[in-house]
Amino acid sequence: MMPVSREYQDYVLELLAPLQPMPRRMFGGLGIFLGDAMLGLIIDDRLYFKTDGRNREAYRAAGMAAFSYQSKGRTGSLKTLWEVPPEVLEDADEIVVWARAAGTAALAARKDKDARKEKTK
Repeated sequence: MMPVSREYQDYVLELLAPLQPMPRRMFGGLGIFLGDAMLGLIIDDRLYFKTDGRNREAYRAAGMAAFSYQSKGRTGSLKTLWEVPPEVLEDADEIVVWARAAGTAALAARKDKDARKEKTK
């Protein structure tokens, strides 16, 4: 994996500024958070957003794929993170719509994770 270029990082964060995202270095890339929920990941100068049953089909319809990576000679994937279509990245209004849907998915996943933690206590 390649590091995130400063130009790409700045471009994406500027587009997402209406949501006041919190960037954090992770996985050799940059996680994009709303509070403590990760809504996206920038890695290899590509943007991936969190998906669930409510928004994943839009990514499929646009011909996009889930984030995949190589580790210990094997290919893995994070099936909830999907690459944002290029046409969405070029539309300042549309990317905020997609980011909000990703934020909804991220917050729902966080809530589910917290509920599972409570059950095991």
